[in-house]
Amino acid sequence: MIDDHSRPLVDLSGTALYRQLPEILEDGENELPDQYRPTLNLLYGRLCSLREDLEQLNDELKMLVQQHPVCRRLLALEGIGPVCSVLLYATLGTGEAFANGRQFSAYLGLTPKQFSSGGKVNLVGISKRVANRRLRAILIQGARAYVYHMKEPKTTKDRWLWAIVERKAAVALANKNVRTAWAMLTQNTEYQRYPIAA
Repeated sequence: MIDDHSRPLVDLSGTALYRQLPEILEDGENELPDQYRPTLNLLYGRLCSLREDLEQLNDELKMLVQQHPVCRRLLALEGIGPVCSVLLYATLGTGEAFANGRQFSAYLGLTPKQFSSGGKVNLVGISKRVANRRLRAILIQGARAYVYHMKEPKTTKDRWLWAIVERKAAVALANKNVRTAWAMLTQNTEYQRYPIAA
């Protein structure tokens, strides 16, 4: 299972800047002006402190999510990590504010909005102007990460095609996750994975 359970909020450890800055500061032969080295060294120290703070906050968030029974259950959904589980629970609560999962999904802008009049139903498309943009963005980002790791493209044409599939699949998975989360919270159930029969 691939999801963002173990991914930190911000990962500074893998950036080129973070890896190469100590080497640049130590190299007296490079073109970096000497009067700028103390300032850059000070900023690098702050970057290191920020990294430590973020790691501590990530650890605290993971611990809090594991202690909360509903957020811990939401982690079982594909592409849902600690931040997303907390935001989902904070937005959805018990799920009683929405008549069904589709209504919650439309509220987040993951399915077409629906206007009905005189028994006629009109779907008006998916809107990015929603009440909770952050939750929508995190849901789609987590779904994209999950979809991306399912299969790697081998050619440039594959990559082009996969980019289209990935975008649509990510929104579809985010939509499915929101509906499943609504069902889990309103029915107080665990998430079940059903393997494909051989």
